[in-house]
This record gives sequence, structure tokens and C-alpha cells, in this order.
Amino acid sequence: MLAENIQPKKPSITRFWWIGLIIFLAIVMVVALVVLFIMSGQGPNNQNKDNSNNNSNDPRNSDIVATFTPDSKTAFQYNPPTIVDNSIYVGTSTKIGPDSDPTTTIAALPDSFFYKLDLDLNIIWQHPLGKAMVGGAGVLDSDGNIYFSTLEYKPAPAGKTNTKGFLTDIYLYSINGNGEFRWKYKISTAEEEWDHGMVNLAISPDDTIYVGDSKFFAFNKSGTLKWQYPTNDDFFVGNRSGPSIDNSGNVYFVSPEPSKSEFGSGQLNVYRFDSGSSTPTWISRLPSVAIVPQEGGGTEVRSTYGVPAFNSDFTRVIVTGANTVYTLDKSTGNLIWSFKPDGIVGLFKASIAIDKDNNIFVGSKANEDSVFYAIKGDGSGLLWEYATGADMYPSPLIGDDNRVYFGSENSSNGHLHAIDIATGQLVWNTGYDKGIMVDFSFGSPALYNGYIYAGAFSVTDGGVSVAAFYKVKVNATNYQPGAVWPRFHGSNDSNGRKGIASITDTTVLSMIAPYINESDVSSVNEAYSMDANNPYWGFVHPGVDFMITKPFIPVQAAVSGTIVNFAIEKSTGIMGWHAGFCIEFNPTYSICYNLESFGNTDEVGQRVTDAVFFKNGDYVEQGQYIANLIYGGSGSHIDFGIGTAGTRICPEPFFTDEARESVMRLIRIKQPNWPMCDS
Repeated sequence: MLAENIQPKKPSITRFWWIGLIIFLAIVMVVALVVLFIMSGQGPNNQNKDNSNNNSNDPRNSDIVATFTPDSKTAFQYNPPTIVDNSIYVGTSTKIGPDSDPTTTIAALPDSFFYKLDLDLNIIWQHPLGKAMVGGAGVLDSDGNIYFSTLEYKPAPAGKTNTKGFLTDIYLYSINGNGEFRWKYKISTAEEEWDHGMVNLAISPDDTIYVGDSKFFAFNKSGTLKWQYPTNDDFFVGNRSGPSIDNSGNVYFVSPEPSKSEFGSGQLNVYRFDSGSSTPTWISRLPSVAIVPQEGGGTEVRSTYGVPAFNSDFTRVIVTGANTVYTLDKSTGNLIWSFKPDGIVGLFKASIAIDKDNNIFVGSKANEDSVFYAIKGDGSGLLWEYATGADMYPSPLIGDDNRVYFGSENSSNGHLHAIDIATGQLVWNTGYDKGIMVDFSFGSPALYNGYIYAGAFSVTDGGVSVAAFYKVKVNATNYQPGAVWPRFHGSNDSNGRKGIASITDTTVLSMIAPYINESDVSSVNEAYSMDANNPYWGFVHPGVDFMITKPFIPVQAAVSGTIVNFAIEKSTGIMGWHAGFCIEFNPTYSICYNLESFGNTDEVGQRVTDAVFFKNGDYVEQGQYIANLIYGGSGSHIDFGIGTAGTRICPEPFFTDEARESVMRLIRIKQPNWPMCDS
């Protein structure tokens, strides 16, 4: 039988080839969408750690680059960090409330410490304080000794009615630069009741330490009392602020009026003491500041919390009292204006920050009705307001990215906030749902080289509430240029004297080089000599000339200080267009620049004009990028020098070791045997 002629069946993949094509295309589309999703920054593993090109970046886990938690699990409630010479100085404290057995509560407090940390939050040293807590920021004197307040709780005696069960001994406390105890001095009354708030210090250029509690005190750095105010039996109650020092060395603080009553006074005053004086130059009584509704009933506020601040030219002193901001004439104490935001509930417990245009930024404490305010510099109204829905005890800071950063307590609206300074729009915050940071208290943040440093009163760690200190990457590199008071107590030094560095101690003048990059400078043609017959360059030359051949180079502030004598001119000679200015470091020393383009065209003149990033009266920080030197022709250079009492002097002794070595390397490019100074 012949086999049947049967044709084989075609495979299904051939018959249904179009189904396979559809599946393949669908897979390709899904893969493409996933790639686009991740590249757009929405994917779970794409958290950009560099904020510089991402204005909406949210610094959550990806940008918290370091965390420090004390072994004792104590907190950072009253502890703004101080940053000096690439080190962080910060103490710890925790909240204490009423208890049926105060002795048991005090014994259960975690031990506190004062720390010196590196910028990655590693411990350099720690000073143990036992049950005593640090009550504010630490400040350093010219020898590197450290001063801060401490709070030591004790049970109230039987029958004491004006108390929550506790009394507090408050001390001015000092340790040396190695973290070793030096001395302490009690500044509170015998039976002082502590509620909450900080006791902050200011330190003058001659190392006088100012602090207020029962009296307003001045100490020298050895711990000897220089004077106190008032000198009679009256005392302050509710002085929870801190002094500030203007650019002439005068001291200001705000406090309830002293009295003989343990209940204190409802009258809030601002005090000015001239430099070196123990008697107030003026006392300004703030009008009706003490009357605001209080939680639990009552109306009278007997405490003040914020430190005084100054406007950009140091002609005005700005303070808060209860729910109002006051601006006073610095010379007379006369009230210029006051501003109370419409609808404000509660009061201000944070210190203010002030931007380069003298606008004022501060948050309120009003629980869910808390609001962060941007107030116009003339007091005429608000620029904007932002509702946080949580108390704001920390002071804000203003970055060079034109954002204002601040912390708040626990809220569904976040805890560390970044707001656009012009619009008041939220850029980012750390949200409650992330469980990363909660309960920022009085520990106001600091900004340094692109990172915010701040201590939280409480953070959530696996559902357990613990305290931590954080380093957070942000968009800002430094504080806003031209802002005299962009942070708590003016600057990272936390010493309350932003406008003046030194009066009597010349050793604190320590200059860095005027150029940012040594490689930008081609050579030094002349250095310093006041001898017309010197054997090197052969003529009087009261500075150092740093030559360039590049189209432009960035220029930095060699010291911190105020810009004076700034002018842009066109010389008739070969110098051409040039920008001249000085940085007034203090009444004794000015550091002067002449950015000489050696170009005469209008185009060069416009470039020179556009290359300066400040104006007269602006305060600049050491290391701040302040200008560009424009190359207009052969000979373009920075003419750099230091002046005192109208005379230019040799700059060499005032350079840091690193800066001195850098300048000498540039001199030796062409002249290996030249000194920096020849007289």
C-alpha cells in the first residue's frame, strides 16, 4: 500500500508570527519606559547627591551623608553648632518636665557632653558633664578656650509655689582647646526656676565674655568677674536671650526689666553697653510687648528668646519680643518701626536671620498654627509666609543659593525645610512620612562648604525615638554674600560679633591668599618695600603684585570684614580699567586690593564692572568668592596689601603658613632669591 501523500503541518510560530511580534514590541516598550522612569529621577535608586543642578532634589536618605548619635542617647535641644577651623563644637541637652518625684526624674537624665567633632562627625574629643546640660552655643576665645552655659537641675524645696518641681543652677563654664576643664561660675539666683530656652554668650575681640541670666555679666577669660548689671539687689527673670556685639564693639541684649520679684517684670527692654562700659548707654522700653495669649491661660510673657541682630551697615539693631519684630536706631535706641504679622498666633522663640537686602526671616511657635515669615526690611509688610503647622524654635539660615533653610518640630509638612527666598515656595523638606528627622528644637543649623550641620532633639530610628546630629548635603555652598546676619548669632563662630574680628589682639588677623587657585597666577613681579633703593625691584611698592595671563581669574576675600572705598575707574596710563577696594577687618587693619586689567576699551570696562560681586558696606567672609580679575592686556595683576593707621605695612606676618608658602612659590618662579618684604 502506497503511503498517503500528507503535507506536514506548519509550526505554530510560523502561523502566528504576528503574535510574537506584538509580544516583542510590548517588552521593548516596557523596558524603555522603565529606563526613562529611572533617568527622570523618579526611580527608587536614583537619588541625586549633588544638588547643584537639581533645584527640586529632596535631601532625604541620599543626602544625609553623616550621622552622630551620642552613646548616652542624650539630645541636642539647646545646642546650635559652632564651626571654627574645620571643626565642630557642640554640646548636648535634653528636655525635662514635671514629675511626681523630681529626684527620680533628674537621676534618669542621660549624661551630657561637650564635643569637638571633625566635619564628618567623628569625635576628636569629648568633655563629660554628667547630669549637667549645655544651655546654648559654645564660643572660642583667641587662645582656643571654649565657653558655654550649663544647666544643673535640682528638686525644688518644699513649699516653693513658682515652680514645676525643679530649680536650676546655671553656670558659665569653660574648657580648654583639648577639652579639659578650666573653671565655672554660677550666674543664676539661688532658687531659679528653669522653664526652657537658651543662655547664649558673646565674646568681644579682647576676650571679654558677656552673658545674661540673673544679672548681665562681663568676665575675663580667666573666669574673673569684670562687672555686672544691675549692681543693686534687682535681678532679671526670664532672660533667655543672649548678647550681640556690633562692628564698634558695643554690646546689646534684650531682657525683661530687672526687679526684686521672683515673678519678674512684664516690661521688655533693649540695653546697649558701649565697648568697655559697665553702665548702659541707653535702655529702650519696648511698647506692650509682653501681652500675648498663653497656653493654659494667662496673657503675660516674661521671657525673651532671640538674640539681637544688625542690618547690613550696622546702623540698626533688630530684636523680637513676643509676637513682634522691633527695629531700633543703634546710636539712640529710638524705635524706628515695629511689625506684628496679621493673624499671628503664639510668639517668636527663634532668633532672626537677615538677608543682604535687610529682609528679616523668623518662624513662630504656635503648634499647628505656626508660620514662617519673611518680613520686608523697612517693616512695611510681609514678602511672604509659609505655614509649617509645627513649632519653630531653631533660627533659619540664608544660603548663597537664595534659599532659606530652617528646622521645625514634628509635622506632616516636614522638619528640615528649604524655601525659595524670593517667592516663598517650598523647594524641599524632609517629610514626616520618611521618618528621617523630627523635632528640631533650639539647635539652630549651621552651613559650611555645601553642608548643613544640625542637631535634632528627636529622630525616628526603627520606631525608637533617639537624638542625632546630622550632616546634610544642600544646594548652598556658603551663606548669602552681603548678608551680615544670615544665621543664628551672625556666623558659624556663634560669638555674636559678626561685624568685627579684633581690636587689641593683632594675632587673630590671619590672612589667606587673595587668589583662589595658585595655578591661576603666572608670577609675582614686585613685592613689598618702602625703600626706593631696595636691591630687588628698585622702587617703593607697598604691596604684592600677582600677575595673570588667563582671560580672568577668581578672587577671594583674604579676611572677613566690611567692604569700603570700592570704586571702578579708568586710569589714563597703562593700568586702564581697575576695581579698587578694601576689606575693613577691624578699626586697626584693612586689606586692600586693586584689580588692574591693563585694558582701556569700553568692552574691558564693562567686563571689569560685571566682575565685582559686592558693594560698599557689604560684609564678606574669609574665603568668599568676591570678584574676578579681568585680563585686558599684558601686565594685568592683583595689587594686594595691608594698611593700618593710613600706612601700608608688610603683609607677610599676617598670612597663614599655607598662604605664605603659596606666595613665596609664586615669587620664586622668576626670582628665587627675592623676599616678600624688604623693609
